[in-house]
Amino acid sequence: MSGSRWLKRGIWIAAVLALMLAAVSLWRARGTEVALTQPRTQTIVQSLVVSGRVSSIAKVDISATITGRVETVLVREGDGVRAGQALVELDSAELRAALAQAKTAEANASARLRTQQQMSAPMAKQALAQAEARLRAAERDLKRQRELFDRGFI
Repeated sequence: MSGSRWLKRGIWIAAVLALMLAAVSLWRARGTEVALTQPRTQTIVQSLVVSGRVSSIAKVDISATITGRVETVLVREGDGVRAGQALVELDSAELRAALAQAKTAEANASARLRTQQQMSAPMAKQALAQAEARLRAAERDLKRQRELFDRGFI
């Protein structure tokens, strides 16, 4: 009897395990609970996010003919520009000072030129008169020396 007792217990244990296994299978099979909504019509907006690198067809190096401090930038990065279009405005204070300095230098040079012309012209006239007088004296002396030579005195 004790063998049949163990057999009955084994059957009961197997039955209980089978029921437990069936319960777990049913619990797993029931699925995940989800929220339901009513369907409706609306526009779908599709967006695409990508990464990449943009490069231009042509590259242009820009340089200024004069140096100075930039006062105003007239265009933004990416703006289209035309040949000869101003891109920046330079601070003109330094240029105005340089212009005033150049005008002063020009006035000084003009004054020196006038002084030279006023003083040098009379001096040049005197030097010319002296040179002409020496030429006449040399011509007279040459004439006299030829006459003496022709007469045989020299």
